[in-house]
Amino acid sequence: RICRPAVGARQDQGSGLLRDGELPAATVISAHDEWVEWCVFSGNSLLLATCSGDETAKVWEVGEPYRAVWIYEHDDTVWKCAFSPDDLSLCSCSTDRTVRLWCVLTGHQLRRLTGHTGSVFSCKFSPY
Repeated sequence: RICRPAVGARQDQGSGLLRDGELPAATVISAHDEWVEWCVFSGNSLLLATCSGDETAKVWEVGEPYRAVWIYEHDDTVWKCAFSPDDLSLCSCSTDRTVRLWCVLTGHQLRRLTGHTGSVFSCKFSPY
């Protein structure tokens, strides 16, 4: 049986990692200074991305202990993030009315997409 980790955002500014059928969380990551709004695993389950009201999205190496690899900054709450199908890029969206694309390998911002007239609450890569 294949066990893929599950993760959930908690109201105490942490993220909880759940192993198959285990409650409470097996690992708690003190991830952010504000509420964790979203979290998602990379396709290969080796990385975890979290985003928060503290204006950051963070990418973590999955392991013991968890280690923040990159911290991506916005100018307001980051609502959602998503890995590209090849796990090499991350997109994040924010109340700052931007969607930003990041290189997962280097942490550098690849692109800042502007033009929205309000908060951006969702972003996702096309699988093609």
